[in-house]
Amino acid sequence: MVEQSEQDPGFWNVKLYDPGQGKELDPALYDKGSMMMHALRRTIGDAAFFGTLRQWQKEHRYGNATWPQFEALAKKISGGPDLTGFFDAWAHGTTVPERKYLYPGSLGRLR
Repeated sequence: MVEQSEQDPGFWNVKLYDPGQGKELDPALYDKGSMMMHALRRTIGDAAFFGTLRQWQKEHRYGNATWPQFEALAKKISGGPDLTGFFDAWAHGTTVPERKYLYPGSLGRLR
């Protein structure tokens, strides 16, 4: 999916967090969002990634939550790398993320 969309600026110009009025269901959100979650998993590792998802579901099972809360939880549970640049690139950015965020961890060896 990355290879198909990497050269398409229209795909990347929609922010995952606060995409803007009228873009709440933009098709790019679904693909970009799933790619970001995979990149997050490769960045923080399986234990922290799945721990984040379990904790998120436990804390917000019958309610609502915000994207900044998810970022904070992922940062807290991962306890490792500073995820600010990662989330800035993927969730708040409007361009293709830098290679280190686009192909994190072992994904970088594939490129």
